[in-house]
Amino acid sequence: MSQATEKPVATAAESCDKATAAPQADDTSTGNGNLLTRDSSEAEASEEERDAQDIVADAERGDPKAQLEVAAMYWGGLDGFEPNPARAFEWAHRAAAQNFIEAYVFIGKCYCYGGPIEPNPKKAFEYFSKGAELGCPESQFLLARCYRNAEGVEQNTKLSLEWLRRSATNGNEQAQFRLGVIYMLGDPLLGLEGEMYEEAVEWFTKASESGIDLARFYLACCYLEGWGTPKDVVRATQMLAQLAEEGLDKAQNQLADCYASGKGVEKNHELAFRWHLKAAAQRHALSQVAVGKAYAAGVGVQRNVEDAIKWFEKAADKGEASAFAQLGQMYDGKHGIEANPDRVHHYLTQGALLGDPACSFGLGQLYELDQFGSVNHPRALEMYLKAAQAGHPLARIKVGVYYFEGLGVEADPKHGFEWFVRAAQTGYPPAQHNLALCYELGRGVERNIEQALQWYRKAAAGGSSDAMYTLGVIYERGEFVEQDLEQAFKFFADAADLGVPAAKVAFGKYLESGVFGEPDLEGAYNCYQDAAEDGEGAAFYRLALMHRDGRFIEKDLVKAKELLRKAQECGFEHAEVILAGLESGEPETV
Repeated sequence: MSQATEKPVATAAESCDKATAAPQADDTSTGNGNLLTRDSSEAEASEEERDAQDIVADAERGDPKAQLEVAAMYWGGLDGFEPNPARAFEWAHRAAAQNFIEAYVFIGKCYCYGGPIEPNPKKAFEYFSKGAELGCPESQFLLARCYRNAEGVEQNTKLSLEWLRRSATNGNEQAQFRLGVIYMLGDPLLGLEGEMYEEAVEWFTKASESGIDLARFYLACCYLEGWGTPKDVVRATQMLAQLAEEGLDKAQNQLADCYASGKGVEKNHELAFRWHLKAAAQRHALSQVAVGKAYAAGVGVQRNVEDAIKWFEKAADKGEASAFAQLGQMYDGKHGIEANPDRVHHYLTQGALLGDPACSFGLGQLYELDQFGSVNHPRALEMYLKAAQAGHPLARIKVGVYYFEGLGVEADPKHGFEWFVRAAQTGYPPAQHNLALCYELGRGVERNIEQALQWYRKAAAGGSSDAMYTLGVIYERGEFVEQDLEQAFKFFADAADLGVPAAKVAFGKYLESGVFGEPDLEGAYNCYQDAAEDGEGAAFYRLALMHRDGRFIEKDLVKAKELLRKAQECGFEHAEVILAGLESGEPETV
């Protein structure tokens, strides 16, 4: 299986898949550093393999290809030859004297990588230049690297990109793959910002045809997300499955994510765990974190906290920042392990130093929630800001709240609103709900009901249960919009399904009244009961009325009074009036 060499970077490649460390766009190495690559397919097809003596004989007769093979044998100590760099150079130069372009690549690599000789970047550049000018795609690829990284020559990014494109156009699969990466992820030095997905797909396709597995992987990711090509999740998961079976850890990790989310395949947590485990066994750090999460939650595998910690530690040992946030959570006293604040602080601090926004956010919570002996809002804000600037949406909300409330900083509602905007623009539904509230109430911004409704709807569409409930209230009251009880009923039902206690009560009232059909007293009672278990005062009140009136359940004034008192304790004021009527023997009607 052929792979293009890559260097992992600290952050995951969000432009590809969030569980895959991306190759850096400036890594234009050939990967294995081999000085001469023999055409294995040609060798396999040949019926008569020449032995080393035949090759030497041909070299002596002036065959430049044989001369270069002899050079490789002397350089690497192959086929019974003792390593002898001087002899290797002699034979390589004989081939180069006949303008055998692979010889220029060989000599350039000798000077580039060193080994038996001292590296000499200027000499490497000289020979790569000769090979490139003669049309050698590999020399052109290596020359592009020299110009980009200022290896043996003054940096010239324009020439670097030019030679890289020439190499790719002439069929060098490494250059094709690298161009795909650059067009996808960008390269500031080359003046490319990335997200040029159509160009990326073009070059990944070419590199895939040449057998570069990572190109096939990134191409699959493009199909998965619809980047630069029509979205085709079925084709994407088929490609990922093939690569995963072949052993590519990144494909195993991505395929596992697809099974976990049901993207392109039927959701299957057991298969998700199995593929994450395969990738984790190959030291794929993000899969190691995923395996740890599965053990911690008991999803796809039996819960095992000790195994969870083991896998988180493996990922942390590799420097995976997100693993430290998980380790911190394991010692918060909620996972069957005795709480250890010092360990929590240690792990979160380590992760924050590595740039993990979740760890910075966690530290902010520790400082805000009095985990160090006293509340420290300035320090909490510092941590929240660090996480927010790294894109953590909930941290952006926290920073906004701090500016609205003047916690650890002078109150500045306008600045708080700006942070809510930044959080909402990422598509984070709770932030969109908060932004809608700002527009509705005129907090930090001029009141704008149209904008408020727009953001409420966006938040609800994204899954915000609070926004769903708010829209239910708006449509029920006909506030800002024409009254629409069907819409209100729908939003209350959706919010109730997501667990909003007030929405359960509102939905139950519709069922009890039978506005859209026959009353469903049992359904209403169950809604109120669920909401009462959440401590919702209005739910106790509605249950009390049903017990008082004997609706669905046997009339029981003692139980009704008990429920009304609970409603009072929860702050539901009207319960006092009904309770007073019951105790005086003159029940109030509703």
